[in-house]
Amino acid sequence: MASKSTLRRQKSAGKVVASGRTHKKLMSGAMGEIFGEEVVQPVETIVDKTAGHLESKSAAMVKADEAHIEELRDDPTARDGRDTLVDSSHDEMVTNRAQLTTILGDKYVARLGFEGDTPDDPLELARLARAVVTNLNEIPAPKPLIEDYTFNPSKWADKISKTLVMLEEAVSEVDKEEREAEATLSAKNDAIKDYDRAFSVTANLFSALLDAAGKKDLAKKVRPSTRRAGQTVEDAANPDPTI
Repeated sequence: MASKSTLRRQKSAGKVVASGRTHKKLMSGAMGEIFGEEVVQPVETIVDKTAGHLESKSAAMVKADEAHIEELRDDPTARDGRDTLVDSSHDEMVTNRAQLTTILGDKYVARLGFEGDTPDDPLELARLARAVVTNLNEIPAPKPLIEDYTFNPSKWADKISKTLVMLEEAVSEVDKEEREAEATLSAKNDAIKDYDRAFSVTANLFSALLDAAGKKDLAKKVRPSTRRAGQTVEDAANPDPTI
C-alpha cells in the first residue's frame, strides 16, 4: 500500500498543477495589467514550466515510493525462510551436541565450541557451527566412550558444514534484503525532499499570482501549508481519512 505521506503530497500536487493550468490566463493577465503586455507570455511560460516541474517531481516521488513498497514485499519471505532454517539448524546442533557427548564426552565437546545453551540467534548459531567444523578438523578426538565405535571427524564436519552453508546463505539473503530496503527508502526520502522544494516554489508562486489577480478564494486553495510540507493549507487542515 502506498504511504500516506506520499499520497497526501500527490493529492495536493494535483490540485496545484491543475490550478496553474486552469488559471494561467488569469494569472498572466493580472501581471500584464500591472507590468505591461510584454510580461504576459513570459508569465504563462513560467506557469507552464513550474507546473510541469512539480508534476514530474510528484511522479518521481510516487515511483520511488512504489519501488520501496515493492522491495519490502520480498523481506518477509526471506526472513521467514531464515527463521525456519534457524529453528531446524538449532535443533540439529542440539542433537549433534548430545550425540557427540555420548560418543566422546563433555570435555571434548566443550573444546569443539559447545558451551552454554545452544544459541538461536542466526549469526551466533552460524558462528557456533563454523567453530565446531573448524575444531572437528583440528582438535584430535579422544578414544570413543562407546566400545568398537569408530569416530570420523571429517564426516561430522561435512554434515555440520552443509547446515552452516544453508544458514549463512539465509542470513546473507536477509541482510541483502535489508540493505536493498534501506537503499529504496533513502531514494524515496530524497524524492520527497525534491518534491517538497518544487511544491513550495510552485504553490507559493501560483498563490501569489492568483492573489494579485484579486482571486483570494482561488489563492487560498493552493497556498502551501507551513505545518505539513508538500501539502496545501486546505489539505493539511482537512486530510482525507482514507489516506
